[in-house]
Amino acid sequence: MKLSRLAGPVLGIALVAAGLAPRADAQTRVTAGVRGKVVDEQGKGIEGVTLDMEYKGESRLKIAKTQVTDKKGGFVRMGVPGGPWRIVFSKAGYETYQLDTALSDGGFSELPDIVMKAAKAAVTAAPVAKDEVVPVLPPESSTMKDVYNKAVDASRAGNLEDAERLYKEVLEKLPNLAEVHYNLGHVYVRKNDLASAEAEFRKAVELQPQRPEFYIALAALYGSDGKTQEAADLLIQAKGSFEEDAKFQFALGTAALNVGRNDEASPAFRKAVKLDPANAEAHYYLASVAVGENKVAEAIAELEKYLSMSGQDPQNVATAKALLAALQAKK
Repeated sequence: MKLSRLAGPVLGIALVAAGLAPRADAQTRVTAGVRGKVVDEQGKGIEGVTLDMEYKGESRLKIAKTQVTDKKGGFVRMGVPGGPWRIVFSKAGYETYQLDTALSDGGFSELPDIVMKAAKAAVTAAPVAKDEVVPVLPPESSTMKDVYNKAVDASRAGNLEDAERLYKEVLEKLPNLAEVHYNLGHVYVRKNDLASAEAEFRKAVELQPQRPEFYIALAALYGSDGKTQEAADLLIQAKGSFEEDAKFQFALGTAALNVGRNDEASPAFRKAVKLDPANAEAHYYLASVAVGENKVAEAIAELEKYLSMSGQDPQNVATAKALLAALQAKK
């Protein structure tokens, strides 16, 4: 499972410029700045993108700033505290993008180009469903099996209203089928009815707490809805049951990293790599943890491993290459 871009942290070159870890006594000094560019998937600058910036370091008061990109997609913001920031890029017609980075004291932090994807049109927003799990129906439920199969077909065809109605019909007769609650939850996600999706995923977890994919789906939903702490708490509490599940461990790592729980993130990513050696992104995030802990040699090793693999997120590859070069230059 790939978590939404809204849940995942992104490495920043600014971490290197800041000496890889902002000083505690400098976290609220107004001596930093940031600049960069927002582009579309063809590399063209996007005008009018709103940057909502929130300081994540130690401060008695909440520090938030807003900036808008110029005609070429560029942005510059100066006179802000050095340290960790969360920047959310948004504009109508584009998918929202979230960036977690650190700004260095005493100068500008140059960010890699932010690539925003065009939002999908409403008629094509529902992708082919890939998340269905098949319930074990009682022998006497042959009629419900037909209804269930029709629900799956409707979901895969993007007919979400029909899929919702048919899944509900199954649950009226067989309310304790966790898999159907799970499938219905994904229908609600695709309809952007997050409250209903959460209720269905929670019911699935309650009915079958031994299924890791149910926890992963609920945590991913929390992450996409900005509830990063809830996502981390859910997976941390359940981790003892899924020590040998690679997807659960990766989800745990990303959720923990999103809330600064490196003590949980690092071992989870290492387990994910051990259980699934082809998981390239785990190495990317292990490098993120190492950078935050000022472990330069370890960060370089993880980035080199990451870049030697295949199947990586293209945007992460660009960031990893730039960060690796900067780290090697500091050795």
